[in-house]
Amino acid sequence: MYDPPEALGLTDRSTPEERRRAAFDFAHQIGYIALATVAEDGATPTARAIEVHYLTTKPDLYIGVSKGKPLYAELVRHPYLTGVATRLTTGRLSISVRITSHVAP
Repeated sequence: MYDPPEALGLTDRSTPEERRRAAFDFAHQIGYIALATVAEDGATPTARAIEVHYLTTKPDLYIGVSKGKPLYAELVRHPYLTGVATRLTTGRLSISVRITSHVAP
């Protein structure tokens, strides 16, 4: 039976808040995240990489998007996104974190 090591210091007993904080800290350390959204037409998937930041002491990630960008229009119309942050660990091995969220202006 495969018994993988703990990832990001989490165990099966970690709380949802501990998991959220570990995922956000991981993405923040990398500095960017690959995002998937839905285009304004409501059907076409889109993807891009974008910088992520902490702006307060609260464990919330912030992305800066100007009103003139297609991403802004997509998120206004469909305020959900999924992001993936990946970091190589050893050789070709990597660790990835997926974050799915509702977006608030």
